[in-house]
Order: sequence, then structure tokens, then C-alpha cells
Amino acid sequence: MVAMPITALAQGTGSPPTDRYRYPLPTYEEDWRWLQWVHHTDPWDLLKFVPLSVDGTTSLSLGGEGRVTYERFGNPNFGLTPPDPNGYLLQRYLLHTDVRVGSHLRVWTELNSSIENGRVGRPRPVIDEDRLDLHQAFVDVTVGAAGASPAVLRAGRQEIALGSGRMYALREGTGTRSSNR
Repeated sequence: MVAMPITALAQGTGSPPTDRYRYPLPTYEEDWRWLQWVHHTDPWDLLKFVPLSVDGTTSLSLGGEGRVTYERFGNPNFGLTPPDPNGYLLQRYLLHTDVRVGSHLRVWTELNSSIENGRVGRPRPVIDEDRLDLHQAFVDVTVGAAGASPAVLRAGRQEIALGSGRMYALREGTGTRSSNR
């Protein structure tokens, strides 16, 4: 289990944050609870915040990503491998759920499906293809008073982004994402 401090979310103010539609990397940092206090202008808002209780303290958030990339390399490996006249297609689909129960419990899950089509030879393992995998799944338990800086205890499997990503990254450019196993 890892403990890290976080700042408390201001609730009940009725005003949305200034960066209204922020899609951070890693995606588990998204927090759409502020949508319960504003008029929905985006049709996707109905999936970003689904209240499961009357007061909105228990909620569900659904999200996802679809990414298609075409790659073609001329003269790969200095001509030592067969040439690829057409290139190939990489597809990545991520679907996640975020369930929050009150201000102390959170369950995050994310499925990944990465598919490669048309590559000469075969897909590169781990980089190009990973069909239907539980990419991330963790439970957060917040400990401490709401007014102070509470600590979050997290157990499970997750992506970790550190610094500029030069030594350790989420591997955003490949067909499959990297998760801490």
C-alpha cells in the first residue's frame, strides 16, 4: 500500500473549476464530481457523473479512449527484416469506471484492448498487441479529516507517471500502455 497526501476537494461551492474539462494523464486523476452542481452542456456529462445516491456522495463515472495509429517503416532494421510495403494499423481502446462512496472510498477499474492489423511478420509482444486486459484496478481509502490534508491509501494495480517521463513513462506512443504490475 502506498500513502500519499492529497488536497481536499471543495464541495458545495456551486462553482465549477476554471479548467472545466481537464483530461489529465494518468486518467485516474479525473474528478467529475463538480458536475452535480452545474447545468450539463456536454452530452457526455451524463456518463462522467452518474449519481448513485440522492445527495450525490455515492457516484459512478464512466470514461474511455479510442486511439488508431497507422505506422509504416521503410528499410526497418537496416534492411535485415522483410520490407513492409503497406504499413500496419495499431488500435487501442481503454474503458474505465470510477466509483466513489462518500469522501473516503474509491474503486477504479480500467480495461485495455490493443490490437494490431497488417504488420509483416507478427505483432511485437507487449508493445503492439494485448487483447482485453485488466489494465488498472485499485481501491483508495482516504484517512484523515476533510479540512486538513488527508492521506490516501491505495492498493492495487495502476499506471504511474513520474517526472518528465524520460526514465519511467506510461508508454503513450506504443499500441499498449504500460502499467505497474
